[in-house]
Amino acid sequence: MDLETLRRIGPFRPGIPRSQVTVPVSPDGRVDDTVLFQDPADAAKVYYLPRYRLRVSPATGHYEITTSLADGLWRMTFGLESYPAPEISRADAVILPHQLSVSVSSAGQMVRDYPVAEFTPNFGDTQVRPELVLLLALPERDALLRAFTRDEEQAQLVVHRSITVAVQSAWRKPDPGVLVVVKPDVLDTHVILPDLVLSVGPNPIPEPIRHFEPIPIPEEGTPKPRPNETLLQAEGVAERLKQVNLRQQLVVDRSFRRLSLQPAVAAAPLLRQVVVRDDVRTPDVVVRDHRTPGGDGTGPVVRDHRRPLAIPWPLPVPPVPPLPIPDPGPVVGGDGPNEPEPRYMLVSNTLDSVVPLRFDVDAHPYLFPSGQPAASKGFATLVVPWPAEGPTSRNHVYFQDQNGGNVFYYLPDAFLIGQLAEAPYGPELSFTVGRATDAQTGTERALALISVHLVPQTSPARLYAAAAALAGHVPAGAGPPELRAAVHPATCTLGLPGGAITTHAPPDLVRGWWVSESFAFDDLRDVYAVLTTGGAASALLRGRVDVTVDDEVHQVPVELRLDRPAVPPLSWMEKPGPDGSLTVTLLNEGDVELDVPVLPAWTDGAAASMTGPLPATLAPGATLDVTVTPSQGPAQPDKADVTLDVSGVRVVVQPEQVVSQTLDRRVERLPRVVTLITTTGGLGTSGDPERDLSVIGVQFEGVSGAVLLDHTTLQHDVAVPVPLEDWLLDRGLGSFRFRQTLVHVSGRSQADTDWRSTDSNLLALPQP
Repeated sequence: MDLETLRRIGPFRPGIPRSQVTVPVSPDGRVDDTVLFQDPADAAKVYYLPRYRLRVSPATGHYEITTSLADGLWRMTFGLESYPAPEISRADAVILPHQLSVSVSSAGQMVRDYPVAEFTPNFGDTQVRPELVLLLALPERDALLRAFTRDEEQAQLVVHRSITVAVQSAWRKPDPGVLVVVKPDVLDTHVILPDLVLSVGPNPIPEPIRHFEPIPIPEEGTPKPRPNETLLQAEGVAERLKQVNLRQQLVVDRSFRRLSLQPAVAAAPLLRQVVVRDDVRTPDVVVRDHRTPGGDGTGPVVRDHRRPLAIPWPLPVPPVPPLPIPDPGPVVGGDGPNEPEPRYMLVSNTLDSVVPLRFDVDAHPYLFPSGQPAASKGFATLVVPWPAEGPTSRNHVYFQDQNGGNVFYYLPDAFLIGQLAEAPYGPELSFTVGRATDAQTGTERALALISVHLVPQTSPARLYAAAAALAGHVPAGAGPPELRAAVHPATCTLGLPGGAITTHAPPDLVRGWWVSESFAFDDLRDVYAVLTTGGAASALLRGRVDVTVDDEVHQVPVELRLDRPAVPPLSWMEKPGPDGSLTVTLLNEGDVELDVPVLPAWTDGAAASMTGPLPATLAPGATLDVTVTPSQGPAQPDKADVTLDVSGVRVVVQPEQVVSQTLDRRVERLPRVVTLITTTGGLGTSGDPERDLSVIGVQFEGVSGAVLLDHTTLQHDVAVPVPLEDWLLDRGLGSFRFRQTLVHVSGRSQADTDWRSTDSNLLALPQP
């Protein structure tokens, strides 16, 4: 048996039985508004996700868009209604439970976002009739009305529909006649890698970090480890052996084939496979591999394991040559008594329903109270340095809406690794390793897949300073500066092993976006070196987002740093004091230490001073009290709202914890060769049967069977599993544990009761 395989992989089928599902189920794995979702308890009851459009008033035939002046602002109201997609054929289908949010924007020279002041979903039993309200200054109202009339401005109202449904987890049904023995060095690398295949499930399914408990290896028996791999065809034994799980598949979303923009990696069940040894051959089994000549052709035909797996949907790649024994296609459940029970995964997704806002003045004069809107005045680009001076000062651009006067759009300080939404708030970063077959050349490659959520970070201190600096550019009577996050098309360049790449997923400047890319497995150690040291001098895991406005390219740094998360796990509570100050209790909600500097603070939008034992290092779960003194007394001291700038908080990086948080543990250990050696003198030549040895036996942790040295075998090489973490963190070759048994000529034996440990390549025996 291959030394590491059973230890590193435990049987895994993702999801839960249908009896435990509490949300509607997709019958075919699709998650969109053309699907009839089934009730988990009653498949005859179906749901649909509605689309949305503007309502039309029956009395007037006009779109329900109204504009009125209220308290100096223009109140623009939009009425919407739901409707089913044409593909929804069941009249008895009911509306799928979902959550709604909306946004209104236009493009043109730069994307404008019009803040939604009020939104009422108005869910009904048979129809949803949302209403939303924009409160706009006169220049903003005119800008939106002007966008209504111009194709190039692409005015639109987007209804964001958030749903949670269940989909069946896919698995690749095994051919009962195909047996696999795993080979560590197929790819000239010493790691045993799972196969990577394309997902048949919906997008996106972020990759979880899987942890597998090792399967115990029996200590009895003496079969020798086999270091080579052969794909075998067996006759008569597959049915008896097919329940043994060895080789794992990872299901990788199509984004890794550069056909999708959304990242997703999901686990798939293991192939049912068995091992055949050189010295233990199952009766009536004929063995041939891709190197074996055909001979008389009477034996079974064996698939070349280096060829790609069958792909369940058409892809723009050359067709794969037919195989003598093709891989069965993915299935989502079994019908027979011996088939596994279908299992389901919960998928949360947000689907957009876009409502174009394009109207001609002549056809819809009721929408334009002042007639044809005036031409746009465009945007002005202003530069404000932050900090104002010093070695860390950097120029930041702000785009002033010349129509609004007091509206400025800003770009983030940087794009950083996001944090999980639940405790212990670890990084939204994972690495999965595996091997894939090139569809064109048929060659295998060892790959590392990175999946990371890039999130914008903007210092509140910078925005407060910018508002003060930009106030001088606001026209008289336009109001105080209003800063809004820019929403604009952009591209992202990221430094990965092998060079800088342009990410396939386009950046979202406001909400962040997932990036999924691949690189050579051998470079993974360099990546972890950067992650665990900060890598200030390295271009790896660094890049930029380019935002082009008026032919000018503005850049925002991208940094994949675990010491600088986009949102550190630091929370706080405030308690008013008798003297007008506030006691703020800082809490480290994560499982890592935090270095907390003196934090800029504000109360109700006004600058405040902070005193207390800062800077400080906060252990996980630890708290720290500081005092915040407002520069001006709040109107309601007992309800004062404290804002802290936490962009300077840093995580204390522990290399071992980095591996635990980010590495998919399906591949957890590496086999490496250790030489066992003894001599005739080591076995003993005294002639005393109580002193001289006849056999030295060595049993390695994680290896089935024992290695025996005697007078005929004085040296033996064996592959032993060592922690992948040791290799990733460059901590030598990796330690392993073993036990020694000495068998004397007289028959007496003495065996270790405790494991010994070493990291040496050469093990001289007997050990003292």
